[in-house]
Amino acid sequence: MDALSNDKTFEIAKEYENVYSNLKIFQNKVRQPQIANIVELTKLAKPESILVSVDGDDWLPNNYILKKLDKVYSSKNIWMTYGTYYEFPDRSVSNIYQAYPNSIIDSNSFREYRWLASHLRTYKRELFLKINENDFLKEDGNWLDTAGDMAFMIPMLEMSGRKSRYIKEIMYIYNVADLNRDGNINEKRQVELANYIRSKSKYKILDTL
Repeated sequence: MDALSNDKTFEIAKEYENVYSNLKIFQNKVRQPQIANIVELTKLAKPESILVSVDGDDWLPNNYILKKLDKVYSSKNIWMTYGTYYEFPDRSVSNIYQAYPNSIIDSNSFREYRWLASHLRTYKRELFLKINENDFLKEDGNWLDTAGDMAFMIPMLEMSGRKSRYIKEIMYIYNVADLNRDGNINEKRQVELANYIRSKSKYKILDTL
């Protein structure tokens, strides 16, 4: 989905849509926060779809990532995944992110524990749709303008329990060279909203979707 970019992203993407029959490009009528776009696109996806979240300034490291994900979801009873990444341009590997300990999963303590649910983030459509949309809003009723990834990943982790999977293999390129990232220009606001999300009620673990 193109969020009204002014660098011809939409026009370039539409050219590829004419080449690949399974590619569909959307463009917002108004500019809105990332979480609003994610909610809208997830609703538009077909039932039983698996969604792969890639920010517009990042990319996947090779052409085999989707096939690898297909194996993960088909071989186990997995509802969502998270992982770690290479940073661009220096190609360093982030060592911050790892699997949540089983003690945190079993005690449903994700909101009290340090943030680990990083890229590449993938999830089953039906799992995401069980999140109350009010949890994507600020106290004033408007969409979260940052920290949206935490707003959907924490509830899904809570509902998934042991059906979430950390993938150690690098499956994402994170473009830290983009100076317009929230983490670069709005770090204080990001921390404030992250704490707000953590303060919300926990979701109960689900047996089935």
